[in-house]
Amino acid sequence: MQPLHYPQTITMSKVMNDTINDLLKGWELSTLNKEFDVRDGTHESPQYIHEGGYPFITSKNLKNHGIDFTDIKLISEEDYVNFNRRSKVDRGDLLFAMIGTIENPTIVDFEPAFTIKNDHSHKSSVG
Repeated sequence: MQPLHYPQTITMSKVMNDTINDLLKGWELSTLNKEFDVRDGTHESPQYIHEGGYPFITSKNLKNHGIDFTDIKLISEEDYVNFNRRSKVDRGDLLFAMIGTIENPTIVDFEPAFTIKNDHSHKSSVG
C-alpha cells in the first residue's frame, strides 16, 4: 500500500483564519474603545460609612439577575462625587468584572446612584 500524498498541509490556524475571514466579509473591523466609552472604576480605596451613603459596587454585587444591593458597602457623598468624575455610571451601561473571568455582565436599566471599584467593574456606554 502506498502512502497518501497531499499537495499541501492544511493547519488548524489556516482553517480558522479562512473561516473567520469568511464570517467577516462585508464587516468593518474596529476596536472596542473606538465604538464604546470603556472605563474602569475608581482606583482609590474609600472610607466606608454605615448609613446615609452611596452604594459602592464591586464584582460581588454583579449577579445573573442584575445588581444585588442586599450586601452593599456605602461611601460618603464626597467620595461618590470624586469617583464619578472618573467613571460615572449611566443608564444603559454594561458593567462586568475585570479580574479573573468576565462574569455576570449587567446592563444598568435604571437611573443609578452608585459608583464602581476599578478592580471589579468596567462600564461601557455607546460613545
